[in-house]
Amino acid sequence: MIGISIYTLLSADATLTGLVGTNIFPVEANQRKEDPIIIYWVKSVEPTDTKENVSDEDWVKSEIMVYSKNYDLMQTISKRVRTILDKYSGTVAGNEISEIRFEDFMDGWEPERKGYVGTSDYLIVTT
Repeated sequence: MIGISIYTLLSADATLTGLVGTNIFPVEANQRKEDPIIIYWVKSVEPTDTKENVSDEDWVKSEIMVYSKNYDLMQTISKRVRTILDKYSGTVAGNEISEIRFEDFMDGWEPERKGYVGTSDYLIVTT
């Protein structure tokens, strides 16, 4: 599925890993994990309906959250994630990606982590 492609793209970027190290996780991360961290997951998959065959194109909505104790660092990491993903096309981790589109961003405060969070939404079109 597409999660491994998201991880592969993010973890292969030296600038991003210089900011977060190996703190890139699917779905959740241990609350004791040191910030900054990135958590990503798939929100939904909309297949292209065909009469007889498996969908030949899926529209995958994904959310990526960046946590940091420092607001400016959270913004910097979120911007780097967007630079890596937005308008990407190609084959990664066995997935044919037609396009990744940045759709939305929201920032806020995460009381449980006592830090800032930046939430980015992406649409990933796979074939």
